Amino acid sequence: MSIDITTRRRTPSSVLSAIDAIAAGRAVVLVDEQHDSADLVFAAATAGTAVTAFTVRHSGGFLEVALDDADCRRLRLTAAAGGGSAQRVSVDLRRPGTGISAADRAATMAALADPERTHGDFTRPGHVVPLRAEPGGLLLSRGRAEAAADLVDMAGLPSGAGLAALVSPEQPWEMADHGAARTFAAEHDLAVVSIGELHAHRLAGRPLVVREATVGLPTALGPFEVVAYRAVDDSATHVVMRSGDLAGLFPVPVHVHHECLTGDMLGSTACACGTALTDAMTTVKEEGRGLVVYLRPSGTVRGCGLLDDPDDSDLAAITAAVLKDLDVARVRLLHGAATLAASLHAAGVEVVDAAPGALAG
Repeated sequence: MSIDITTRRRTPSSVLSAIDAIAAGRAVVLVDEQHDSADLVFAAATAGTAVTAFTVRHSGGFLEVALDDADCRRLRLTAAAGGGSAQRVSVDLRRPGTGISAADRAATMAALADPERTHGDFTRPGHVVPLRAEPGGLLLSRGRAEAAADLVDMAGLPSGAGLAALVSPEQPWEMADHGAARTFAAEHDLAVVSIGELHAHRLAGRPLVVREATVGLPTALGPFEVVAYRAVDDSATHVVMRSGDLAGLFPVPVHVHHECLTGDMLGSTACACGTALTDAMTTVKEEGRGLVVYLRPSGTVRGCGLLDDPDDSDLAAITAAVLKDLDVARVRLLHGAATLAASLHAAGVEVVDAAPGALAG
């Protein structure tokens, strides 16, 4: 994913500075706006004693390496108990030493990024924690592991991003927030980039969806035009129900709905999903224009509830891609969600008078 000269000309300066720093073997500050936190990030392949010692000194000392799925499988990195779906059992490079020194941990991180290394080159448990970055990176999951892995990939280096949560310089018993992280970066002459900026850059550089077909759909509420999309990364099929003229300066009413088989199709009263979908379609018809974006993720099972948590950021990105394909740049969310609104904003879609309620389904 390394960028060429033409792409560099249209790359935001913050993203470009971070890419150049990573490529030169330096650490950068990665800001997570959603969680008001930050990490020090560097390429595991170029990890040396100096950058590792610096990272340990200014973090909690918990060093991680974000790797893609193929490398996790190749090295047989198994999931850690209680560590979530991303965290793997900690490792040390098999070599003389305790594994805890900056030199030892630098060697372990570099080895994790070395495609010639195998499962037997590491002992377990150790002092470096591998993280599995979701396939598709920031295009499908706005996590710190995915952001760090994408950043190293953009720099043209092998898979493997070292990262550690930054500690507040003023209150070392707490983690650094957004403001403290930027102050720290300025004091140490480090490039700083946010997950949102990296996410927007990736969205601008590659389509998330491909338009497959457009057909008419008669319904009890009146006719809709249905546009079907295929997701590039997982081939999931999403559909948009469109009604009326979407052009003009007025924001387009938009409802985003996660597929719920029992609520939408079987009429279950255990959730409000079916009612929310019908209400949204009714509103669109009553207002004479609008969209219902119906998301159908591939291979996922999700209970009913709000589409308003970090795990749903990939679906929000899909929504942004669909709206941009339909030339919808200004929307009014019939059911608002912070994650959705943030992703739309990052993708260049203006959200006007977003409702404070839930995004159903």
